[in-house]
Amino acid sequence: MMFVFARFVAKAGANYVVSRYCAVYETKQSALLGFTMLPMAGLAIGIVNQIAEMYPEFGAEFGTIVLAAVEILETLGPIATEFALKRTGEVPTDAKVEH
Repeated sequence: MMFVFARFVAKAGANYVVSRYCAVYETKQSALLGFTMLPMAGLAIGIVNQIAEMYPEFGAEFGTIVLAAVEILETLGPIATEFALKRTGEVPTDAKVEH
């Protein structure tokens, strides 16, 4: 859970700073942009396999952490993205979205 939290804080913070001060988005849009970055790609599974082969001494522990994060983020990611898009007004709040 710490990895998921740290990843979210880092991505949300970086996105907020860049979108607010470089791209000049509104504060609400900048704050919610981090939620749209929550999903984690399945590509991480392939990377875990390569790291486990290269570094077998900690590959299993690393794989457990990353694969658990992929599971959590692939479950919560679409819901968080829908929430952010509706709150910023990019999608109508009454729009029906199937996950």
